[in-house]
Amino acid sequence: MTVQVSAPADGVRMITLARPEALNALTRTMVTELATALDEAERDEHCRTVILTGAGRAFCAGLDLRGFGDEDELQARGAARGTFLRQRDIAGLAERLHYLRQPVIAAVNGPAAGGGLALVLACDVVSRCRPRSSRCRSSGPATRRATSARRGYCRASSAPAGPTS
Repeated sequence: MTVQVSAPADGVRMITLARPEALNALTRTMVTELATALDEAERDEHCRTVILTGAGRAFCAGLDLRGFGDEDELQARGAARGTFLRQRDIAGLAERLHYLRQPVIAAVNGPAAGGGLALVLACDVVSRCRPRSSRCRSSGPATRRATSARRGYCRASSAPAGPTS
């Protein structure tokens, strides 16, 4: 399994990207497993918070350049169409995180690049963690305000701007 799911506390679901030997680079299998884990968290009425983190020394290095695992699909559909579908699937994860019913905390334990950075930015709160440590700290007051209030800003954007009187 390239994605591990655990429950470190009541109401908390931790989803760990588990390919530390490849810096948690995204493959077709990982994308599918992560989508499934997010769907399960959404359906779990007892889950109040989701934590997304990476195993080892990186959060997620983005697309696995050694092979995503869809080479047969690329040949069958053509490189342009196959690459588009690959990117759509990865972008779909970020959108799924953004609209998840529960707040999502990105516990960033190391580098996040490409699709991995998109996953971090789609979360509601970003906290940086030391690898192999459960101690996390906020990534700073400006980042904390911007990321934790992101959903509020999106919802508030439909309200009229400026004075209403």
